[in-house]
Amino acid sequence: HVLKAEGIAIDGTVKLLPEGSRPDLSGLETYARFRSPDLEKLMIQTNRRSDNLFAEHLFKSTAFDFKGFGSAANGEAAVKDFFLRHRIDSQGLHMVDGSGLSELDRISPRQLVGLLGVMWEHPNGQVFIDTLPAGGEGTMRYRLNDLVVRAKTGTLNNHSGLSGYVVSSYGQTLGFSILVNDVQATWPAVELQDYIVKMLTNWTQPL
Repeated sequence: HVLKAEGIAIDGTVKLLPEGSRPDLSGLETYARFRSPDLEKLMIQTNRRSDNLFAEHLFKSTAFDFKGFGSAANGEAAVKDFFLRHRIDSQGLHMVDGSGLSELDRISPRQLVGLLGVMWEHPNGQVFIDTLPAGGEGTMRYRLNDLVVRAKTGTLNNHSGLSGYVVSSYGQTLGFSILVNDVQATWPAVELQDYIVKMLTNWTQPL
């Protein structure tokens, strides 16, 4: 009905497939082909611009690679499998989407810091780290631009998060995750996050 209302003609019937089933593409003819930019470029758009649409597609693509169908449940299963293989506790983790827009999503700062630690030592870790916005860049445009920091922001009504890496005065890179929930306004939470990160930069001893 929506397509017809916009003047888009449909010749044939619409078939709804049960979740988990794969469409039969045999007999179809290719009229055009589009090659996606490489994964690193997609991650840069996702992380630096906080592009929720890209995040959803990457999540569903991961789900497809893991179990052959791009559902949220399979995406969550893929993340939990990664956590298990890298000895990150997944208790309480719940993902109903890839963007984090749902208030049903659940993840703890400890789990995020565990993930940051794994990625710091991962063979492709530097690629991931470089996709995170630095201070004064992307969603960090007006934040922490005088520090050596790369971090991902996350904002919902009454919720704010900041997770990433910062270099301390000792010269050590520290992983951090600061999630603030159920606040009347997010700006005080943002100010608190920035204050904590600045305190981390003043750390003069190895951790």
